[in-house]
Amino acid sequence: MEKNLIYNLKDDFEKIIAQCPIIINSRFLNAIPLNNGKSSFCFSVQTDNAKYIFKFPRTIFQYRSVEYEKSVVSSLYKRIICEIPKINVYVDGDMRPYIVYEQIEGEDMADTKLTEDEARNLCRQLVQNLIRIHSLKQEDLNFPLITKKQSLINFSAEFNYQPKFDLIEDVLAENSVIHGDFHRKNIILDTHKKLSGIIDFTTFSTGSIYFDIGHFVFSTKEGLGTIFLDEYQRVTNMKIDEDKLTRVIDFLYDLIKKNYLPFINSQG
Repeated sequence: MEKNLIYNLKDDFEKIIAQCPIIINSRFLNAIPLNNGKSSFCFSVQTDNAKYIFKFPRTIFQYRSVEYEKSVVSSLYKRIICEIPKINVYVDGDMRPYIVYEQIEGEDMADTKLTEDEARNLCRQLVQNLIRIHSLKQEDLNFPLITKKQSLINFSAEFNYQPKFDLIEDVLAENSVIHGDFHRKNIILDTHKKLSGIIDFTTFSTGSIYFDIGHFVFSTKEGLGTIFLDEYQRVTNMKIDEDKLTRVIDFLYDLIKKNYLPFINSQG
């Protein structure tokens, strides 16, 4: 039944977008695809008076995360320093849910080239926001948080993979509040290459801070990762456990690079 509630390449996304209640009273200008639809189909949408990001779930995992992400973002407003996207959830004519974000000005950092000073300033901003997230208590939030382990199980079920939890059993036992998917494409920079916002809270959960630290380092080039670790240790006065960090990065490499991406690419 749930498979009937996700989207595929045959869908007329422009028609669905044009009929969205948030768009219908404005002049719809364009919808530009933002990714290749690995887990969701995303579009940057512009009207005569606003910009939005539309996200259409392609997988059951993403479909189940729609309402959860809305709850997360609603609870995080004013709790972190940078912008986070305001979220609305709508359904199309077939009652399939999709998310509309008010677009944060800027671009994801992806492969943005940074000078050392720009990188250090950016990493300092990232660390300040991560600390805000990591210092939250579950009782501060008005909804039940999923554990990182359960989030990983749900995610891996999409491609029938059993994660190598034996690599990180001690890490999985930790229960800080974490972003859960803290990598460069979920970080928005302004035109001055400073932090504008953080997006994608679908895997916000309780787990080890090393998942956030490790995922950022895993997703960036070595130099930027080193600067980030330096800033994290400097700001928090915490020494990074190199063994724990290495095992988390190895776990993510096996999960994402060796299994998830090949599976998604095989789907066309």
